[in-house]
Amino acid sequence: MKEKFLFPHKFRNISGLIFLLSLLLLTVFVINSDLFSKINPEVPVFAIAGNGQPVYGEYSETIILQTHWFELIYNEILDEILFILLIISGIVYAFSKEKIEDEMIRQIRLESLAWATYFNYFILLACYLLFYGLPFLYVLMIAMFSNLLFF
Repeated sequence: MKEKFLFPHKFRNISGLIFLLSLLLLTVFVINSDLFSKINPEVPVFAIAGNGQPVYGEYSETIILQTHWFELIYNEILDEILFILLIISGIVYAFSKEKIEDEMIRQIRLESLAWATYFNYFILLACYLLFYGLPFLYVLMIAMFSNLLFF
């Protein structure tokens, strides 16, 4: 039976390399984004919803971020590029054929995907109880591609 939903095996190695490099760069970027300040351009991007420049409220300590809807905003795009590379290369790596693809490999792939999904959502449920505020946003960003890591 011919597999319709798997990428050719030749993409497996290059996508794995891109996945690891983008994961490493993204981790360094999240820990210390100042290292990338020279190569992180601020460019106009179309945003359905985005925050603009901070507006100071009634008191000088209060900062209000105005939300802009359906317009061009200026944003540093390196983190978005790294996330896109991470997700696409992870999908290609996870769903590339093995050199020899048989029924046993297909069954292992199915069970692995099921266990990765269970584990991913178990971790996400635990994070709902343990993370609050802005750190929870980081958890959600990690949850976007963690299923690919576990798979």
